[in-house]
Amino acid sequence: AALEKKNARLEQEALKRQAEEEVYALQLQKERCFKARGDLMKEIDLAHEQEALVYLQEIRADPDMLVFRDRYGSTLLHEACSRGMKQLALAVLH
Repeated sequence: AALEKKNARLEQEALKRQAEEEVYALQLQKERCFKARGDLMKEIDLAHEQEALVYLQEIRADPDMLVFRDRYGSTLLHEACSRGMKQLALAVLH
C-alpha cells in the first residue's frame, strides 16, 4: 500500500512537471511570436516586404498575432494593404 501511494505521488509529480513544462513552452512560443510581430512591423515600416514575409512565417505559430491590433488599432492586413504590399497582404490572408 505504501509503495502504491509512493508510485501515485511520483506519477502526480511527473504529470505536474510535464504540465508546467508545456505551459513554459507555450509562454516562450508566445514571446517569440510577439517579438517576431514587432520585427515584422518594423520591416513593414521600412517598406521591406520580403523581410516582412520571413517574420510573418514565424508568427504563424500563434494565429492571435495575425489579428492582433497595434496601439492604433491596425492589423497586419491593414498595414500591408495601406503600404501596397500585395504579397504580404495575400500571405496574411492565407
